[in-house]
Formats: sequence, structure tokens, C-alpha cells
Amino acid sequence: MEIAASYLPVASQKPTRCRSKKTTKLQLLTRAQLDGRTNAAKEFDQLVVDIENDLGGRNQLSTIKRALVEAFAGAALPLSHLNATLALGEALDLSAHSQAVIAMVRIASRLGLQRRARDVSEMTLAQYLASAPSPSDVLGTEMDSDIAESEFSDTEAAGSKTRTARSAVRPANRLLKPTLPTTTI
Repeated sequence: MEIAASYLPVASQKPTRCRSKKTTKLQLLTRAQLDGRTNAAKEFDQLVVDIENDLGGRNQLSTIKRALVEAFAGAALPLSHLNATLALGEALDLSAHSQAVIAMVRIASRLGLQRRARDVSEMTLAQYLASAPSPSDVLGTEMDSDIAESEFSDTEAAGSKTRTARSAVRPANRLLKPTLPTTTI
């Protein structure tokens, strides 16, 4: 058996080396690097906060549970979109829908479905009040302090004082404080 001359190494020929490319670490995208102003990011963040509160607060959760909460929120957002698509009567990818539901059920079974009370025994009153949601967070609107509190104007009408509430109150603020009817004092 003869070996072709082209396959034999030549003493004067140096073996060719492959240049190793500079290896870089894989750069993972994190939530901190994203712009949180999009509607999807706001909805995701709100869902994570709500679930963490249901489970007793962020400080009561292990790192694994916090990751599971984010995974649940990540599955819930596309499912919400798919449900809206279904409600519009458009075609629906049933496999994507069922995968999202199955993922959510598995994660929820690990996290638990029952709400847990937050441990406030170690909190001072100031810390508890700072962690409580403000009325504007609950209603989803911003409140002006001068409009949130109803302003009254006193007028003299036929010898009696009449007190009328300011009528330029936003509808969301009427839920907080009902408009008072005109009363005679």
C-alpha cells in the first residue's frame, strides 16, 4: 500500500495553526437592562409584585421562588395575549395556548395557590405604611392633592350660610370621597 506524497509531512513545512478567536463570555440579557416603560414591561412587573405579595412579600421568598414567580408572569403575558386573540374571534394557535396553560399550572403548583399573610411583626408602623400601596396605585390614576380633597366655598344666601362642594372633581376621586350635597347651616 502506497501513501501519496501529498499526505506525507514535509520537514520544512510548519503545521498550520488555527487562530483561536478571542472568546467572550455570553452576555445574558437581564430585566435591569431593559426599558421598563413599555406596557408589557409594566404589566409584567405589576404581576410579579402582585404574586410576590400574595406569597407573603418579596423578602419571604427564596431565590428559586422569585425565579418561579417571574417564570409564571412570563407565561401569563403571552397567555393573556392569546386569550384576547381568541376573544376577537381570530385564529388561535392551540399548542401555544396549551403550553402556556400547562407551564402556568406547573409553576403554580410549586408556588402554591393560597395567599400567605405577610409577617409584619418586625416592621415599624412607618415601614408598614411605606410598603402599603397608595390610593393612586389602587385606582390606577394620579391624584392632585388639591382636587382629591374637596374644597368648599361659603356663601351667604338669604341670611343662612350655604356650603357647596367644588364640582370639578375627577370621577376616580369620587370613589375616594363622595361629593357632598349642598347643606344649609
